[in-house]
Amino acid sequence: MEASACTGLPTDAELVAPDDYGVIVIDGGALSHSLPGTIVQGKTFAEYFTKVFCPRIQHESKRAARVDIVWDQYRSMSIKAATREKRGKGTQQRVSGSAKVPGNWHNFLSNAENKKELFSFQSTSIVQKSFQDGKQVYVTSGDQILNAGNGPPMGRCNHEEADTRVLVHLLHALQYSSQGMVYTGDTDIVVILLCNFHHIKVENPESEIWISFKTGKTVNMIALTNIASILGVTMCKALALFHEFTGSESTSAFKYKGKRNCFKRKDEVP
Repeated sequence: MEASACTGLPTDAELVAPDDYGVIVIDGGALSHSLPGTIVQGKTFAEYFTKVFCPRIQHESKRAARVDIVWDQYRSMSIKAATREKRGKGTQQRVSGSAKVPGNWHNFLSNAENKKELFSFQSTSIVQKSFQDGKQVYVTSGDQILNAGNGPPMGRCNHEEADTRVLVHLLHALQYSSQGMVYTGDTDIVVILLCNFHHIKVENPESEIWISFKTGKTVNMIALTNIASILGVTMCKALALFHEFTGSESTSAFKYKGKRNCFKRKDEVP
């Protein structure tokens, strides 16, 4: 689903995002693309973790009691294999603390095996760090969910995509807190959260959720709670079908008809 589709959703421009949250759930793939290895070009992956990735997580932990990092899984037998093939396949490179960060970060991240190794390396590295003031950090590692701190454990999760794993982590965190924020650049995640928002509200009626949505160099704060309230239960639950019907990674879109136009037409032909 194209990022511009998010701008077609109803919002209240006067709403101001809070400074602090009970939990921040991070789409790890989106974060990796926004923190290019070229910052430490010629250095090692250990230095990339120490100077680039870890400081970002520490920064987020200053405004949240808990930070969750969620990755995609990359399986050899996957329905996503064809889609990933279309996106290109960069040169495979081994990832370890002593290995050098490649000069072409985009090419590096276009290889599924590279991402698999990078995400695994960052997961095992981050849980070895100590976080102050009782802060909790959860991170996916294959089917497992590792954590640093003294937070309640999470069970295994075999979801392949970060899209749905974000929801799993959010639901777990909202058992203990009401204010949540999700960092992503993927509108699929926004759709999934809206589809399940009223279920989230049943689990925690006090929950308030914000989306920190990154498009290029721009980050917009989206009040998911407000959008869900405006759309209503029926429309929120119908968004998944609307998303697939108007085009996704596995279904074709209408020629010259984007999601924003289709969404507007729903009111003309109810």
